[in-house]
Amino acid sequence: MADKVDHVVEALDRNSKAKLWEKLELGLVPDEEIKVIMRSVVEKRHQWINKLSCQQQQAQILELVQYESVTLDDAEIAMLDLYCERAQISDGHKVLDLGCGYGAVALHIARKHPHCHVTAITDIASQKQFIEEQCREQNLANVEIILADITTYEMDKEFDRVMVISVIEHLKNYELFLRKTSKWMKADGLLFVEHWCHRSLAYEFKASSN
Repeated sequence: MADKVDHVVEALDRNSKAKLWEKLELGLVPDEEIKVIMRSVVEKRHQWINKLSCQQQQAQILELVQYESVTLDDAEIAMLDLYCERAQISDGHKVLDLGCGYGAVALHIARKHPHCHVTAITDIASQKQFIEEQCREQNLANVEIILADITTYEMDKEFDRVMVISVIEHLKNYELFLRKTSKWMKADGLLFVEHWCHRSLAYEFKASSN
């Protein structure tokens, strides 16, 4: 049955896909077919990963979604743990979190790896203040927050891991950004990037005055 459904999914044209979505919304697609389609999509989405095979990644995802007690907090922790695993972060690493937002990644790394030193950069003062308050409340002394624009900021430091999560889509010149980021990485350092993307078009983020 799996081979049959995979063949059907591959052969769908635009109109057929629209009809399939309509049937999904109406609850007219059998659960078994939905599972097969999900596995097919997950496998294709993860073919770029080198560390784990598609089958291993599928098993991880299916294991996660099968938990009966998963909450949004559980899901967030699982996601942050997956970031750490894929970035191959070890206790004692110096980690740079670029565009850290409200510090979810930086704080999680600091808690999970108490011997890591995390440097996080944000250009929003309220985010810096929030993270510093969380560090005080959680007794985290291994986090440094820098208020700066990463496109113009300069520093003479090198890191084992550089985290760039939901940041690169805000930038215009990827090459310039990556060249600058490489200066902050040790010779054996790793860069972890997560970003919104489209298969053929650039994702353009524009800030609104509102």
